Amino acid sequence: MKITKYTYSPERLAALPPQQLSALLLVGHFLTEANWLQKLLWMGTQDTTGHKAERDARLAFNLMVTRLFAAKIHEGWNRLRTGALSQTISNLPLARSTGLNGDQLARRLAAGSILHNIRKSHAFHYPTALSLEGLPNIHQSDLAFYLTPHSGDTLSVMSTLSAAAAMNEIGGDSVLEVSIDRILNEVLSVSRLYSDYLHGVMIALTDAAALDDPDEETIEDSGAPRFEDLKIQYFAVLPGTPPEYQ
Repeated sequence: MKITKYTYSPERLAALPPQQLSALLLVGHFLTEANWLQKLLWMGTQDTTGHKAERDARLAFNLMVTRLFAAKIHEGWNRLRTGALSQTISNLPLARSTGLNGDQLARRLAAGSILHNIRKSHAFHYPTALSLEGLPNIHQSDLAFYLTPHSGDTLSVMSTLSAAAAMNEIGGDSVLEVSIDRILNEVLSVSRLYSDYLHGVMIALTDAAALDDPDEETIEDSGAPRFEDLKIQYFAVLPGTPPEYQ
């Protein structure tokens, strides 16, 4: 894999109008977080290995990243459409594909959409109460906590499923597993649109700022793993764990 690094002089960046520089920095910030969260969610949803404890942990991970990612996308989209950032972007000659991605995002992030509903009531807010009422057929093996000698491995399966059941209506199906799959697939699908849109906006911003002739460095990363080989591991020995607890 080839990684290309572009660097710019502080003087060149400082000479940009503050609103233009802010737009470039904000879009880069949104894009970095979106790409990280997208990779994490891909890893979590593609990995099917491990014993039941790891699979249960991975479900909790996927739902947590989904809530966070939906909120980040929705919040980033709101920033892109309001205030000084919106004014700067509206003056850019965006590529046709970027504009089409923006049109799709406007529809799929509108009020009442899956991501909007997650952002509004589940992303950064803990519920005031949980119950098992939404899980009438829950199996006894899922009414469980996983514990190891150190607190960093505590995992409540019943809590994960109860919190997921509270989101069931967002997925729009009476079967919890179907709703979860629908929510995960929608967030992954919208995340691609969002990342592509941000990438197109960043290219347009650098072009508009005439940030040509940057210093360029190529990093050869011959050891980059294949993405499908990456794993999400929950139960692992933490740094500083005494030998008798390992």
